Amino acid sequence: MERAPKPLVHGLLLIDKASGPTSHDVVDAVRKVLKQRRVGHLGTLDPMAEGLLPLALGWATRLAPILTHYDKVYETTFRLGVETDTHDRTGHVLAEYPIPPDLDEATITEKVQAFVGEIQQVPPLISAKKYKGRPLYWWVRHGKPVPELPPKPVRFHEIRVLRYDAPFLTLRIHCSAGAYIRALARDLGRALGVGAVVFEIRRTRWGPHDVSETIPLKDFLADPTLAPPHFLSLEHVEPHWSRLSAHPRVVERLLHGQRVPLPPLLRFIEAPERLLEFPYLRVFTTDGRLVAIARVEYPEWLHPAINFSPPTARM
Repeated sequence: MERAPKPLVHGLLLIDKASGPTSHDVVDAVRKVLKQRRVGHLGTLDPMAEGLLPLALGWATRLAPILTHYDKVYETTFRLGVETDTHDRTGHVLAEYPIPPDLDEATITEKVQAFVGEIQQVPPLISAKKYKGRPLYWWVRHGKPVPELPPKPVRFHEIRVLRYDAPFLTLRIHCSAGAYIRALARDLGRALGVGAVVFEIRRTRWGPHDVSETIPLKDFLADPTLAPPHFLSLEHVEPHWSRLSAHPRVVERLLHGQRVPLPPLLRFIEAPERLLEFPYLRVFTTDGRLVAIARVEYPEWLHPAINFSPPTARM
């Protein structure tokens, strides 16, 4: 008799990535150890970067359009006095500058504040932005010329100077999705007149998840146990979103792409006040099976956003 294939794993896996491998290397390693193809990351970390790398498994990959918009928090060290073609320590040096002895933490803190809020940022050429169907870093690393991308709006909610010991500047940065820390190093270095590159970087937070919830990749590969806090089954992904235990007729309409009126459902929604902050709702059947994510058009309608086939999650 043929051995039955293992059921797919559905959920969110929080990996603590070490410096060195690419985000795709991590995805490949997890695919192999779990023996399933449906694995994807929810926000690229550069090879030199460390920290929280969220992976979507199975049906959770359908959540990517929503989850990739989460804010991030990084702790990073910039090396002042140098510019490279990649805006980090791995690139070719383009220029070096002396650091004035009177450049102090107070001056740097003042300059940093110009980048807090919504700004226009030119993405670095070494990035995952696409050009002619390939990420920019592919073209650059193959010596192909690419045009500079136009600036785009990004938001830095907070940039805090943690310490300055010339030539090294350590910052904690809370930013929107789509913001580039290497581009911030480039632009801050120019504002200070001394140049700067990213020397070290670690992602410490992604949306509601902290790096303390992660598991190092090498530990997961040695023992691929799927258990909290580093693994959340599909039913437990994003528990801060409100929950609706829906009547079968409501479930049927949503699964067929039809919107439903919101007011009659409010008494069946757990924590409806959260809808003002998180406009997505987890839709469960009356027997506790997650079947859909709905988008709330407050106060009138519930729109289908993501539908799930009935998954069998394993722990």
